[in-house]
Amino acid sequence: MMAEHMIADFPHQPVLLERVLEYLPIGENLQVMDATYGDGHYSNALLQKGATVYAFDKDPEAITKGQKQARPKLHLFQADFADCAFHLHEAGCTALDAMIFDLGVSSRQLDDAARGFSFRHDGVLDMRMAKQGKTAADIINSYDMGQLARMLSRGGEQKFARLIAKTIVRTREQAMIERTKQLADIISNAIPRHLQKREIHPATLAFQAIRIEVNQEFSAIDNALKAADNLLRKGGRLIVVGFHSLEDRIIMRHLRREQGVSRHMPEREIEHDYRVLTKKAITPSDDEIQKNPRARSAKMRVAEKC
Repeated sequence: MMAEHMIADFPHQPVLLERVLEYLPIGENLQVMDATYGDGHYSNALLQKGATVYAFDKDPEAITKGQKQARPKLHLFQADFADCAFHLHEAGCTALDAMIFDLGVSSRQLDDAARGFSFRHDGVLDMRMAKQGKTAADIINSYDMGQLARMLSRGGEQKFARLIAKTIVRTREQAMIERTKQLADIISNAIPRHLQKREIHPATLAFQAIRIEVNQEFSAIDNALKAADNLLRKGGRLIVVGFHSLEDRIIMRHLRREQGVSRHMPEREIEHDYRVLTKKAITPSDDEIQKNPRARSAKMRVAEKC
């Protein structure tokens, strides 16, 4: 998530689309999974190349929009990509040539005040991608101080996690915390002014952590990567675009584990499941960042199933 005060509203733009397409396996009639569907940019580009696309998105708004633009080789699933194996088998798909993961939150979701993902526009504290389950307000008003601090530290690497958690608990004793700007102000006031970074709003990382907790994003990524181990056929490509270091660590940890890489025995020869094709993460060009500032933090990793 980018610094909230630095980016104006604009339509969602696909990040690293051309680079994603470059890393598709060579062949005709590819079977590709797109997670998440979002505004359909990746899926549409894949369809234009003749692929059959299985697209997942928890957000009912994204699926409704996709259904209005239905195409014969596009299969839409309103579901968490963590459960992709079940839904693909139900649809008769048992092997894929590529699995593409575009993680995080879309511009459309960020810019809709009613969804509560951002504090640039005041709205209810929601943040649910699937529009069901616990909201951000539920969590902020029910977690104890220890739970809040762990959430902020784990999902936002927030060094002021305990101080923010203490301030939240003290504030909600007076009144429920229900609005995005209300929470942003609480967080901003909790952090000493001289310790705040100029280039990023003090609530940005906290909002990221809350969103991750609401949508259980880390466990979803873990489960989806495990599913990829079984769903990708030999030579298939795993392509993941993440937007912060925490996502990138989960991806690299999984790929290192699947390759049998050990920090204790790094030179050991061992049979492995993936060959990493991007030793260094692929990042957007300056031109793409200029056109789409939200692409700035994107990192793309690609691996091939052995």
